[in-house]
Amino acid sequence: MKPLVISFYTENTPYQLEVMHLIESCQRLGIEAQIEGVPSQGTWDVNCAIKPFFIQSKLKENKRPIFWVDADAVFKKAPDFSSMSNADLAIREMKRFSYDPRLKLCSGSMLINYTPQALAFVDQWCDRCTKKIESNQDLQFLDQITLVELIDQGTPLKVFPLPISYAKIFDLDAQEVDAEEIVVEHFQASRRYRYWTP
Repeated sequence: MKPLVISFYTENTPYQLEVMHLIESCQRLGIEAQIEGVPSQGTWDVNCAIKPFFIQSKLKENKRPIFWVDADAVFKKAPDFSSMSNADLAIREMKRFSYDPRLKLCSGSMLINYTPQALAFVDQWCDRCTKKIESNQDLQFLDQITLVELIDQGTPLKVFPLPISYAKIFDLDAQEVDAEEIVVEHFQASRRYRYWTP
């Protein structure tokens, strides 16, 4: 089954405007998507920390593969996920940041297949985030750090290297991929809005 594109944006923040570009790109390219607004949890870090739980709910609700994209991304052309169909997870490794667990993986684009291994992995991801939230640990980059921890500890999972064209960062990757090959481009609004308050 073709993956469903999912994303959320934080209501009553600048992301509510940013996400319009993502919605328009999905509509223009005929990409099936569920993009929803969610209430703010108070801070940018906590808002990001709900990503694993949103992914978990969408997997269970739709019972099909999903492709997560951040709200400040856009599709440049329709995706082809056929090369990733046998993987449990497809994600881009940021080799230039391999030393930094906060940035080692580009979690702005992720394919999560509807497989027992992927479902178990997402459950573990949510459990690890919950424990850190409940213990009042630093929530900065919580979703990304816990994702790296689970993969690095050898959790049973078939991981496919997501091509850069599915997770191109607008400035960092300017010379890394030809414009006509780009499927998803990320504009990383967090650099502008991370410390925004209403």
